[in-house]
Amino acid sequence: MEYLPKAQQASTPLAWCQAAVSCLRAFLSQNPDEQQETLSKRAVKSVSVPKKSLNPSIPPWSPDNPRGSIKLTLACNHLAPTSFHERLIQAKYPYVSVNSYTEGGGGAGVLKQGVAHFLTRLYKLDRINKPIDPSWIRITPGATGTLEYMAFGLSDPGDTCLVPAPLYGGFASDVKRMGLEVVPVLADADTGFVPPTKVLTKARQSVWMQGKKCNILLLCNPCNPLGLVFARDGLASMMKWAVNNGMHVVSDEIYAGTCHTSTLPFNSVWKIAQEDLNEQQQQRVHLITSLSKDLACPGLRVGMLLTKNPRLLSALDAVGKFGMIPGPIQFALAEVLQDDEFIDKNLAEQNGMMRDAYQQLTCEFDKYGIRYLDGGATLVVWIDLRNCLPPGPSWADEERLTELLALKAAAAAAPPPLCHALTMLWPECVRLPPLSIRPRRHPRQVLLSGGAWLLPHLPFRRRPGMLPGGGEAVRLVSLAVRGVATCCVYASAECGERR
Repeated sequence: MEYLPKAQQASTPLAWCQAAVSCLRAFLSQNPDEQQETLSKRAVKSVSVPKKSLNPSIPPWSPDNPRGSIKLTLACNHLAPTSFHERLIQAKYPYVSVNSYTEGGGGAGVLKQGVAHFLTRLYKLDRINKPIDPSWIRITPGATGTLEYMAFGLSDPGDTCLVPAPLYGGFASDVKRMGLEVVPVLADADTGFVPPTKVLTKARQSVWMQGKKCNILLLCNPCNPLGLVFARDGLASMMKWAVNNGMHVVSDEIYAGTCHTSTLPFNSVWKIAQEDLNEQQQQRVHLITSLSKDLACPGLRVGMLLTKNPRLLSALDAVGKFGMIPGPIQFALAEVLQDDEFIDKNLAEQNGMMRDAYQQLTCEFDKYGIRYLDGGATLVVWIDLRNCLPPGPSWADEERLTELLALKAAAAAAPPPLCHALTMLWPECVRLPPLSIRPRRHPRQVLLSGGAWLLPHLPFRRRPGMLPGGGEAVRLVSLAVRGVATCCVYASAECGERR
């Protein structure tokens, strides 16, 4: 205790007693939890936010248990073909050195070459004669770990980063340990959910007026949770704004190969930077990706960082030992990623299955009158449950609806505040464009596995007869999800999700 040394140093018995009494009073005035706390302040802070989950007594959904629980807050592609797993097993790594330190924490050179080849083709950089140099790549333990590395290299504790909202709810926890704060910037459907530069400028100025530094613009394209691809013009506008203001652009592109139904083509921020920025400016553009989504192997824990910034690369090399990937996995992946014929076939087959699943799920939504944002990318579907909320809804109403879905329908969904869908305060900020409301179709008779983004958001008029407080939502969502047998497109918003 802070007063104990004073008591020990007291020169007289009376002074000692007075110091001891002060020490005892300070101890008794503490919160009971604080008296017994043995963790650090940062550890306590990291577990201070309660996580809501499904009733553990309800077993998960299966064909034999159609009333089981369905977790819609974890992006895991259960539609992926088994061919990738089989091909990975066939890969050979004959060198004993694979069981060593594999050339340090930044990844083995052979895997960097494989990743460079894979990303060059995925981002169509070969068409503009701008192939990726393996020296620009660092291998990391998943995209989550990569983002924390970026927070370490580009920010100090107490700094902030701007993120277009609605946003992936896990971003805040991904950078929390580094002391980086996520600042949501509301986007409008009329601009393709891309915040205009004047809105970005206002958000940055607001942060500066609070005495905080804002050095990063964090993007997610294709977008989780909206499930759509951003237009090239919008991405270029945000990127140039950030670079011209001396900021870094960090683009999370883990869904680049999962654009199964999108009418907009995917454009990597990295490719746009090669076309629109000079060499010096390109050093402020950094890309995060992984194999977890596009190749459906989240358990391998392989992420990638792509940057031309030599000082950032050196800084990350210094801490790379904290996130090393097992050698056998690196050498096996290096071989598979350079098998162009297999990769092309695997991605095409996977996207075909996702396309069928997405169409089946949206048919069920049409059947039960549930509106959704027709994005056609990622493993996410953003749906509209405004008409299941009472008049003048509050965040408490949305939280209650989320809880009812978990308790009554056994479907775990993410509450809107997690994604910063702040439309309760500013109804005009985000609205579904008319073209996003798909026409009603006859449900397909194909049953596939997957899931849906069941997220109540955006204020909307209740239909006559709607039950306030979410009772009708529970019925509709339960019917829609179970009408697809397993749910068709999985969503990701849980803070603890590993990407």
